[in-house]
Amino acid sequence: MKIGIDISALGEPNYTGVGVYVENLVKNLAKIDNENEYTLCYRLSRLKYGWPKIAVSQENFRLKIIQEPFNFLFGRELDIFHGPAERLPSYSHPKKIVTIHDMAVVKGEGFWTDDFREMTINRYKELLSGAVDSVITVSKNSKNDIVEHFQIDPLLIDVVYEGVDSSFVPSHGEIVEKTKKRHGINGNYILNVGALQERKNVVRIAQAFKRYREKGGDCSLVFCGKQAYGYERIKSEIDSLGLERLIIEVGHVPHEELVALYSGAMMFCFPSLFEGFGLPLLEAFACGCPVISSNVTSLPEVAGDAAYMVDPYSVEDITNGMLFFSEEGNRNYYRGKGIERAKEFSWEKTAKGVLEVYKKLSA
Repeated sequence: MKIGIDISALGEPNYTGVGVYVENLVKNLAKIDNENEYTLCYRLSRLKYGWPKIAVSQENFRLKIIQEPFNFLFGRELDIFHGPAERLPSYSHPKKIVTIHDMAVVKGEGFWTDDFREMTINRYKELLSGAVDSVITVSKNSKNDIVEHFQIDPLLIDVVYEGVDSSFVPSHGEIVEKTKKRHGINGNYILNVGALQERKNVVRIAQAFKRYREKGGDCSLVFCGKQAYGYERIKSEIDSLGLERLIIEVGHVPHEELVALYSGAMMFCFPSLFEGFGLPLLEAFACGCPVISSNVTSLPEVAGDAAYMVDPYSVEDITNGMLFFSEEGNRNYYRGKGIERAKEFSWEKTAKGVLEVYKKLSA
């Protein structure tokens, strides 16, 4: 097979989410497949960010800069085109696969601007009304959402779970302490990783943290992630709690520091309102960090019984999770369960699953 994969998401500065998916998918396809020919397609418009941050040396992989709209003659060179970031060419050849990561834009009013939401929903409608031959999504919950909202045949959708990189392992001592010092973190802390936006439930996390402190909790709260839509309102609500010296925003951090922050945290608080998968949950598990997770959307599916589950709309429930992990015995028990749960997910498994979808479509 001749397979094209759009890797343009790797051009985004400090990419997370889809970019992490694309990077790990390509790297692991290169490990397991030396038979098929791959063209890694990078859109011309992304060159303003520089070359894609990925190095694949296998002879059956090549990088190609493609124009927008996609060149018709280029499409005829391929058997399959995979759009991992929900973008596809308009021509009929080759067969087309799209990865849809979640339905958050469809179901989550208020999480984005109205214009962005309308644009994204229209793109989904176009993709799922016949432009695509196969859909990959990352959880059973996301598959159910796609079927419900777009009445697509469930047989066209394959669920292939995401993975966790092998570099996410518990780190200790000097590395953790240096990272804490760099970001002004003293003593114990509760960690949250993700964009600072309403969907990530950061205001309720801060409110629960205040109650936790009032009940005797002795630590700080660390938010690790970039500022996103609605940040100004969120920041105002958090500031009104009067905990400025106890709530720390570290922004986007390099990979090594992220591993250290997970490893050094007293607990990881992730009561997100909507996730298509919930990769930070797995990363925390793999680093041996006890996890508080919300009991909605895909998170119960990913967490299994390895996290303390809470109602994300209940500040009291989130507070109780924090109090639960104040006990060292509870932390140790869930730390072990999380490490074992993370072993069930890997990017190599993801690549194998995606490769099976390619083979099925080409049969």
